[in-house]
Amino acid sequence: MSGQLELFKECIKKIKGAVGEERAATIISKAIYIVCTGSNDISNTYFSTPFRRPHYDINGYAEFNARYANQFLQDLYGLGARRIGLYGLPPIGCVPSQRTIGGGKNRDCYEAGNQLAIAYNTKLSGVIDSLKAVYTLPNTKLIFFDIYYPLLSIIQNPAKYGKISLSSLTFNKRVIFT
Repeated sequence: MSGQLELFKECIKKIKGAVGEERAATIISKAIYIVCTGSNDISNTYFSTPFRRPHYDINGYAEFNARYANQFLQDLYGLGARRIGLYGLPPIGCVPSQRTIGGGKNRDCYEAGNQLAIAYNTKLSGVIDSLKAVYTLPNTKLIFFDIYYPLLSIIQNPAKYGKISLSSLTFNKRVIFT
């Protein structure tokens, strides 16, 4: 996350160089910032390596990551961002790698991964609520996008969303690879 902030600072310098301080401040404050954080920390660090699990239970690790997200959002705000959307985690336990690692022989969704995603999303939503309470400046929008349950619904009920059976498809027999 700190690397992303450094890149953003470089971008700000370029904008200021191109349009000046005042116009740059307007551009930065009117831009929309979409932040996605946590999925790699959960799927690639917590469950796939032995470094974090001995020190954190699921709720503790969610809190640990939410603190980093909170600081990142505050730093982003400090750099002039005023319209920030924070995406929650999807059902991480249902991605193929996690189904393979923890889903058993049927490759079901890995319940522990999903529990951590739910805990993290709860913490992230709370981060947005607390930041809204602290930063009450006009024209500031902080929004949390909860994508967990809509995506889980698609995974669990694909027919409801128009699942197509491959056996019912007719394929063109001539396939050309370029």
